[in-house]
Amino acid sequence: MKKDYQIKMKKDSQISRDLLEESYSDLWFTVKDKLAIKSLVVNFMPSWWNKNYKVSFGERYFFNPDYRIEVVRYMSRTINQHFPDLHIGLKNPQPEVVLPSLGQATGVASAGGEVFYPEDNYPWSKHLSHEAIKKLKLPKNIEEVFPYNERISQVKYLNNKLNKNVKPYLWENGVLNDAILIMGDELLLDLASENNVSKNVLNYCYGMLVKVMGYNYKIKTSPSIISLNNCSTILIGPARYEESLLSIDMDVCQHLYNLKQKVYLHHCGKFDHFIPSYRRIPHVNYLGIGFESNVKTALEAFPEAHVDYYFSTYLLLNGSRNEIIDKTNEILESARGNWDRFSITVADIDYGSLDENLLEVYECCKKAI
Repeated sequence: MKKDYQIKMKKDSQISRDLLEESYSDLWFTVKDKLAIKSLVVNFMPSWWNKNYKVSFGERYFFNPDYRIEVVRYMSRTINQHFPDLHIGLKNPQPEVVLPSLGQATGVASAGGEVFYPEDNYPWSKHLSHEAIKKLKLPKNIEEVFPYNERISQVKYLNNKLNKNVKPYLWENGVLNDAILIMGDELLLDLASENNVSKNVLNYCYGMLVKVMGYNYKIKTSPSIISLNNCSTILIGPARYEESLLSIDMDVCQHLYNLKQKVYLHHCGKFDHFIPSYRRIPHVNYLGIGFESNVKTALEAFPEAHVDYYFSTYLLLNGSRNEIIDKTNEILESARGNWDRFSITVADIDYGSLDENLLEVYECCKKAI
């Protein structure tokens, strides 16, 4: 029986450090079982929670820390009961310092753009106007800029409430990701024509990323692995990426290496055609590759890196049981001999996806031992 969620406040508390390391990590769960591969991580969309269990997100989930930590407790307990075989979530989760996140809307929000807060989805944003884009400039103090100031403020509040000493790790999206969200399709056209507006927006986004990394390093809250998010590079292709973005990514990775931090290069599109470009980036420790990517090719091209494969959400939603089994076994076979540095992430599980399909992915990873 699916139940409406109602808050019931309790005084006990416990911190999960993992919640500090990724945007919206409160909706991600690592399967706690012995598998053939390094790990299996699953992520359920807000729509899945909203339509299955009537969990409401919206503004309250971002701005009300008391509501958010209780929702996270509910989700942890519920997912533990919903998928007992996966050993995800907790039977008796305690209150944790859960940071607010705007996810992909973070960059636009910090540039002064408008953010919307659906009850059944992640926050989203509108592109900035031409006038606002012309006025973009880097702030003097990143900690005074929304949404970072809100994140910092809520961490202080929760630390006082739960008697903890958690530091407010700030999250920033990828440079091209943010630039496109700020400027829209015009940025892609401007890059092709080498317009100064697009270059200025990219430089602004790069500057914001540097400031965020600088703040995290200053207060010693950076996670051991920093994600370099290149979700949007598939929109410009390898040649344009090398012309416009590669030097930025190389600088960022070298900077992180100097700080003794590991780099996770996240490319959730088809990875194959970008390999020659990405091989020029120094010190890549982890790769995230999209479901159309050739697993074996990625592993061979980056023998020093861990490879994380993003399973097709479309297949999980629409595929048959046999299709799920065949695809998972195909992935595992492609990674054979490298399972100790290979993982699978099943992200963006939407409402309507069959539980049995997800369980088949898990069973394949377990039986392959």
